[in-house]
Amino acid sequence: MIDVLAPGLETSVQDFPGRLGFWEQGFPPSGPMDSWSFRLANVLVGNAPMAAAIELGPFGAAFTARGGPWQL
Repeated sequence: MIDVLAPGLETSVQDFPGRLGFWEQGFPPSGPMDSWSFRLANVLVGNAPMAAAIELGPFGAAFTARGGPWQL
């Protein structure tokens, strides 16, 4: 479980490769800003390379983790 203490500016949950195939409905592909770093970070923490992840903007995000396999 992740508790969001402060959402921060432009913090979002991203998946790889994003929403492909929906341009006709007006949805751009989106996905992570830096796909290589996104996949590398997932692998480094033991996740599948394409697992969803929190992408942080430049300011103010704060989280706490409880339960689960994390060690912070």
